[in-house]
Amino acid sequence: MVIGQILGGLRVSLDIAGIGWRAVFAINVPSGVAALLAVRRVPATKADAKPSFDPRGTALFGLTMVCVLALVVAGPELGWPPWLWSLLLVAAAGAVALARVERGLEARGGSPLLSPSVLSHQGMRRGLAAMVPFSAGFGAFLFVYALVAQGHFGFDGLESGGGLAPFAVAFFAVTLFTPRIAAALGARIVTLGAFVQGAGLLLLALVIRLGWPHPSLTLVLVGIGLYGVGAALTGPTLFRMILADVPPAQAGMGSGVLVTSQQMATALGATVGGTVYLSLADWQSTVSAAVGVLALLACCSVTVLVISLKLPDPR
Repeated sequence: MVIGQILGGLRVSLDIAGIGWRAVFAINVPSGVAALLAVRRVPATKADAKPSFDPRGTALFGLTMVCVLALVVAGPELGWPPWLWSLLLVAAAGAVALARVERGLEARGGSPLLSPSVLSHQGMRRGLAAMVPFSAGFGAFLFVYALVAQGHFGFDGLESGGGLAPFAVAFFAVTLFTPRIAAALGARIVTLGAFVQGAGLLLLALVIRLGWPHPSLTLVLVGIGLYGVGAALTGPTLFRMILADVPPAQAGMGSGVLVTSQQMATALGATVGGTVYLSLADWQSTVSAAVGVLALLACCSVTVLVISLKLPDPR
């Protein structure tokens, strides 16, 4: 995801064919071609039973998420009219209907989009409870960082993406040692990761508040690096915990639930984080908006930290 920010910034800076920021969409073409070529080398597998498509579950899940995202995105633009809040009722009804449809489909031997039996595993439930705020905070961080870096620090797209290099380097380096750390700390590796992430966010908030409008670039990069260290300790461990007690026969379903939850949480985090930032910037000031969002992300880290105290041992 960080490399995507850097490559996207490069494409914007090159201004291919004079189309500006729209050039970022072209990155999907070579990525898609590479994926098609790579998948040919993946060994073929075959399930004992062919899974079926779940049209009702897919429709209800899509309806629920669209209503939530539409409320957050359209609210500031429309002034939060009363009718818009009715989308929450639609989303709640969609979630209840989704749960009933999925339970019924699985009871009949079908293949639900979100399997209730997979979600019944303790490691899956608790791990997802931590993964959602972790991914939401990450999505919000990437989006709001780009707004601040390009909108107020004067960075172009490439410079903005390059500013995330400490995150990428720290994440890669720490993941090389994550198995050893997990072997020594057990589930407390997630606690440590959430603490380090929170420390990085608080450092960024302090540096931006005291140094605005020209905060120390070195300290900003240190804060971003700390955030990457915390993410490396937390993210891979949560993936391992979530899938650890899923039976092999449900591995595909379990990984699907995990990735879907992660991606939706990331999208929701970017939407909510961006909306909060822009709303606070209009109401107060840019620096207050940036610090406010960082404080909100620190709350996400605290949530992960609290949940981590109940997570199973990943060893």
